[in-house]
Amino acid sequence: MVTVKTSDSRTFLAALLCALGVGGCGASDAPGPSVEEDPGAAEQAASIGDRVAIESYNYPGHYLRHRNALADLTTLNTALDRADATFTIRAGLSSQSPVCVSFESTNYPGHYLRHQNARIRLDPFVDQPLYRSDATFCMVAALQPGASAPWISLVSDNYRTHYIRHRQGHFYLESGGGPFAADATFRLVSPP
Repeated sequence: MVTVKTSDSRTFLAALLCALGVGGCGASDAPGPSVEEDPGAAEQAASIGDRVAIESYNYPGHYLRHRNALADLTTLNTALDRADATFTIRAGLSSQSPVCVSFESTNYPGHYLRHQNARIRLDPFVDQPLYRSDATFCMVAALQPGASAPWISLVSDNYRTHYIRHRQGHFYLESGGGPFAADATFRLVSPP
C-alpha cells in the first residue's frame, strides 16, 4: 500500500481539509462526485513522485498495464509486463487538488495514462488543455461497497460521473454497467 508522505504541510493540510469536506479541493463545477465528497481521499493519496502499480479489486494479482498504447488488465509474468504496469504519480496535469493525479509511464517517460473515446490509453504528453484534463484523475473513496482503505476509485477530472474501470480485460472511462463498482475499484501498490 502507498501512503501519504509529504514534507509540504500546506499540501497535506489542504488534502486533509478537502477530505473532511471543510475546504475547497479545486474540483470543477461539473456534475457528479467531487473530491469534497470523499472522506478518505487524502488517506489514499500517493505522494507525488512515487512509483506505483494499479491493482484490481475484483481480480487480485491483476494490474493495469499499457500494451500497444492501450490499457489492459493482466497478470505480470515478465519484466516487460512489470515495466508496463509501473507508473510515476505526478501532480494532476489539470487540477490544483492534492488528490487529483496523473500517471506517467516509467518505461515511456513523458507518456501519460489518459482517456480518449472512452478508452484508457498511454499517449505522449501534448501541452493542450484537453490532453491535460483527459490525463488527470481524482482519487475518491472506493465505489465497491465494503471496500475501504487502501481501495480507491479514479474519477475523471473532466467527466465527474465517469470512472476508470476494467471490462473484458481492457480499461475504459465509463459511468456504469455490469459489475461496475467492483470493476472501478483499485489500490495503488508498490510495483511487483
